Amino acid sequence: MTRYTYLDLFKRRAKLLSQFETLKLSVAQKQLARSCGFTNFHELQTVSKRSPADPRLAKAGLGVAETEDILYEQGVYSAVEEEIEEALSGQIAETNASNFTIENLEILASNYCQRSGVSTIRFCGEYTGEQDPDRVYHGHSFPVHAEIRARKSNDKWVLCDDEGFEMQGICANCEMVVDVNAVLDDSGEPTSLHICDRCLEYSESFGTCAICSEVFAINDLKPTPGVNANSKLTHLSAISPV
Repeated sequence: MTRYTYLDLFKRRAKLLSQFETLKLSVAQKQLARSCGFTNFHELQTVSKRSPADPRLAKAGLGVAETEDILYEQGVYSAVEEEIEEALSGQIAETNASNFTIENLEILASNYCQRSGVSTIRFCGEYTGEQDPDRVYHGHSFPVHAEIRARKSNDKWVLCDDEGFEMQGICANCEMVVDVNAVLDDSGEPTSLHICDRCLEYSESFGTCAICSEVFAINDLKPTPGVNANSKLTHLSAISPV
């Protein structure tokens, strides 16, 4: 059974180092332990038993000073950019911008589970592109709220194969985190305004368009032209011109 404690991860890191550098395992263990602030491997083992919360152990096993730093590992960061680009491809196509990158990134929460070997990081930021001055302005930036799950593979952090990336949204009414998959419109694209199920059911400020299924402020929803005013409301942009 594979174990994922900091000590177990350290031992695997040391073994890979010994193979890559053609070193004795004991030498690789000592070098790696000293790089993490320990005198030697024996001290690291002792600390792992007496003080398992020692921050040096996390660095020894994870290879980073803080769990949130895993997001910035090359293999993880590039994969996240690809996931965001794919998730927002529909909206990006409607802009006048290109060369999108993540900006104003903020880590909201991060942790590492020593039972599963999975690190979970929740973050927010903006996915911003370079505007094309020769095209009519149609926006160039999208707010991003997402969660990733990553694990180690050959001493490198990678996104998990299953549910490694999940786009999220913030409820515009109560500001709770909502799963974007729960607020998709009929085309499968994320809606422009995220509202949690509870707020959508009880709030008098928001409603769902009967035609496109997107969520809008109630003031932006109108009765369908030519239909009884008490029928379901629609957003005017969803109505095809006659």
